Amino acid sequence: MALAISVSKEMRPHRAPRGVRIDSVTPPPTRFPTRFPTWSPTRSPTRSPTRSPTRSPTASDKTHFEALQLKKAIDTQIKQSPDINTSEITSPRRGSVAFQSSSVALGIMTPSILIVGATGNTGRAVAQTLPKLLQSSSTLSGYRVIALTRTSSSPVARELAKLPGVEVIEQNWVEITADWLREHQVARAFIASQPEPNQFAEESTFHLNALNAGVKYVVRISTTAANVRPDCPAYYPRQHWAIEALLGSPEFDNLQWTSLQPNIFSPFVMSPAAEFIKRYRKTGEQDTLRLVPSENAPIGIIDPDEVGVFAAHLLSQDDTSTHNKAKYVLNGPEDINGMQIVAMVEQHIGTPVKDVSYKDVSFIDMLYENQYAATKQSKNVIYSMTRAAETVWQGKCSTSTTSKEVLKLAAPKRTPADTLKALLED
Repeated sequence: MALAISVSKEMRPHRAPRGVRIDSVTPPPTRFPTRFPTWSPTRSPTRSPTRSPTRSPTASDKTHFEALQLKKAIDTQIKQSPDINTSEITSPRRGSVAFQSSSVALGIMTPSILIVGATGNTGRAVAQTLPKLLQSSSTLSGYRVIALTRTSSSPVARELAKLPGVEVIEQNWVEITADWLREHQVARAFIASQPEPNQFAEESTFHLNALNAGVKYVVRISTTAANVRPDCPAYYPRQHWAIEALLGSPEFDNLQWTSLQPNIFSPFVMSPAAEFIKRYRKTGEQDTLRLVPSENAPIGIIDPDEVGVFAAHLLSQDDTSTHNKAKYVLNGPEDINGMQIVAMVEQHIGTPVKDVSYKDVSFIDMLYENQYAATKQSKNVIYSMTRAAETVWQGKCSTSTTSKEVLKLAAPKRTPADTLKALLED
């Protein structure tokens, strides 16, 4: 909610201040110009060239009344919004009301919640869910939602821009500074960074800037809980462990945070089955069905949209302190193993699958060649990802590990069968 107010000469400060400056407003003099200078979002306040020697007392009274009502509304908003930084509110001169000449600066009246990667596999659901939850909040209903994307012209970004209360901004998140966060009045944030070799450097920089900018709460996406440890053979879970250790240090006490540790995403696990079915329906021929799961170990695979929904519920909490420094494990509603996936495929094609490769991580070869070979990234580091599934094969990633807070706030509902059906309809 952006606010605008006309200011008399007596009410104007000597210079445009930083932030919103609010104090009691003295009654205006009897004589006023016909039009009042206003603060423009693109230029400094200037006086209107049109003036009149007189102004009726009725109009003066109305102006004074509106100023008092504005101050009352601001005071109420400050009391109700826990994330407003009241240190940004000062008084340049007793009896004056001043606004910085920027609509962004006026965001102190409406703090924002930033969604980094709003068009990604989890961020999209955050952006779609959060505005609806904020509407029913007693303290956050006026908050803006900033959906960050690298390409605002993408179909997903254009759809998000249609949502009430959502502002799509094209910005590379790794270049976000503390000043950028202050200018956009970011009070809370969601971030799902990519598991690249430089993930720690980039995401830790974001969190440091968030700390210095006065951001109150961050929800981040981690990885499979059983892998988040310093001795994990795969490189990227160690980065998540390091980021959580950094956030848990005393130096970051002023930044509340929650780390979500979801199981393997269901589209990733079920996509080979869906492609196998499509190819058989089209050609009548079978290839090798390559599956990451083992034959018998149960896995609580989860849809990324439901991870985003849970993140949105956290971001919409009036009091986030109960979730501060929490690490929540997220699984889907049902376990599944490799043999069960094969049975689902056979049900769809009406004939037995001839060749199945379990514990198959050969996709890493294609990933390396297409994404990393040209960048000269260490092949040794990239190929360590093949060991990320070891905890899955050991049976350490079943639905029994789901955090009770997940089931309480937004229990996942989409089953592996639901995922396979959706993939076949694409």
